[in-house]
Amino acid sequence: MKPRETADSENPAAALKQRFSPALFRWFCWYSRRYLQRHFHTVRLLRGSEVADAPGRSLLLYGNHASWWDPLVALFLTRTLCAGRTPRAPIDARMLARHRFFQRLGFFGIEPGTRRGAVEFLRTAEPILRKPGTVLWLTPQGRFADVRERPPAFQPGLGHLALRGTGAVTQVMAAEYVFWEEKQPEILLGFGEPMELPPHRARPNEAPGDRGPTAEDWTRRFEASLVALQDRLARAAIRRDPAEFHVLLRGRGSVSAIYDAWRRWRATWRGETFQVDHGTK
Repeated sequence: MKPRETADSENPAAALKQRFSPALFRWFCWYSRRYLQRHFHTVRLLRGSEVADAPGRSLLLYGNHASWWDPLVALFLTRTLCAGRTPRAPIDARMLARHRFFQRLGFFGIEPGTRRGAVEFLRTAEPILRKPGTVLWLTPQGRFADVRERPPAFQPGLGHLALRGTGAVTQVMAAEYVFWEEKQPEILLGFGEPMELPPHRARPNEAPGDRGPTAEDWTRRFEASLVALQDRLARAAIRRDPAEFHVLLRGRGSVSAIYDAWRRWRATWRGETFQVDHGTK
């Protein structure tokens, strides 16, 4: 029997499956939901943008990396919008070494900015996308980046993954963390149009004209999709119109119990309906 380290290095995706704990994942999704409710007023999804259904296919969701909150948002969305799919996501190997329980949640370690890390990422991600019913979350910028940064400057891994012939359905997601009318901020989300990745691996011996898009072509295409979606989400954020969004999660709209008690009494005295929120519904 091979040592575990050897077996894991030969088949990292299979090792990841063995480590994944559905029970721990469900608990941590519940915890993430409660944590988001405690710190945000709402989580809102732009109307007209939905996660692809993609029955019988794997799903690759990639987006901007705006803040520390992104992994918790991804866990919440996996449970809320991708129920039934097995989650997978890369994380810095040094972080994973300090917090090994993340392996039980579907995270796998990579070495950012190294050739070895790029190879290991592709070796792990490709079999994940070949398995129906999985969802792979990626932040191809590889670092925290302001939502106004143009171009978003993706790392090349996503573009190379597109050439692996997985036939997965991919979709871009944009996220913004903004303040509107309340003490607590809003999380604004949007999804772009689904796109199918090639079902056959690109062959390096094909003539350039027959090979189709290169990894760099795919990278630029993915970047352009994110920019277009971010611009659309930014325009909606500026308008501050709640009607342009679905509410996926509602947190606390209160500033304080005493202040709300006074507002409730004032609304009752005026014959008005008391609203906890200060300007949004």
